[in-house]
Amino acid sequence: MQILCLMAVLSPAACSDSEENGTPIEGDVYVAGGSEIGVTLWKNGVAQTLSETGSARSVFVSGNDVYVAGYVFKGYNSIPTLWKNGVAQKLSEKGFAESVFVSGNDVYVAGSLGDGEVVLWKNGVAQKFTEKGMARSVFVADNDVYVAGWVDDERYGGMAAVLWKNGVRQNLTDRGGGAYSVFVK
Repeated sequence: MQILCLMAVLSPAACSDSEENGTPIEGDVYVAGGSEIGVTLWKNGVAQTLSETGSARSVFVSGNDVYVAGYVFKGYNSIPTLWKNGVAQKLSEKGFAESVFVSGNDVYVAGSLGDGEVVLWKNGVAQKFTEKGMARSVFVADNDVYVAGWVDDERYGGMAAVLWKNGVRQNLTDRGGGAYSVFVK
């Protein structure tokens, strides 16, 4: 069975194209995911393989730079990885990179370490949340860093949806669940 995970970003850049229904598409369309050829970034439907194993979980375009967060497999281990313009940077020996966000010169990647500890990498440096779970999404607004995810918490049936703002945890559920995306307007 093939599993395909995709994340899309629309860049307000260069081209104008048209969908089948005639609705115009402005800019370049970037899609990150996994396919039978491995970690893949599609730009306007053209595939670029970033790794032969693993999956891309998130894409972010800043200026002329394209960032992809995901993981590659090495044996039975997943290695959290950030690609910038197709060049891979290993973030740790084990874990998952789930979301990437760029603010100014800072690159944020949310995920987890191999022991299941929630982590936010800022410019490649791990900031551990000292909780077991997963950071699934990161968003930066007005110098505040928001991270959505979940933590292991027996009080909530094993999992609790949470939001961290600048590292301070706020529970979102009282009966379990998980948070998968955050957006600030």
